[in-house]
Amino acid sequence: PRDIKHYKDNIFILDESNPCFHIYNRDLVLQQSVVTRGEGQQVRDPWFFFIDNFGNILITDPGSDSILILNSEFEFIHKISVSLPTGITMDRDDRIIVTSHALQNCLQP
Repeated sequence: PRDIKHYKDNIFILDESNPCFHIYNRDLVLQQSVVTRGEGQQVRDPWFFFIDNFGNILITDPGSDSILILNSEFEFIHKISVSLPTGITMDRDDRIIVTSHALQNCLQP
């Protein structure tokens, strides 16, 4: 596992080896495992993720030089090109903030 987040009484664990999400309830009982897909293909090399206020999942994928955005049903919505993205979060104004290994800096795509 590479990253973990708490969202609406569930624990989301990003497993980069498959790649997939394992979703556990508050009692740490596995509820489901979901393979992540973007543009009809699996995410190549997921590092970190963030879940926004709408339940959308933003995944940094340095293997494809992008951030993939999935809806709460894990369906592909959008792809943002970023050179070697690593960490990801949002500020209080819902702006995406990403760290880039290539740029050695933070940026807003």
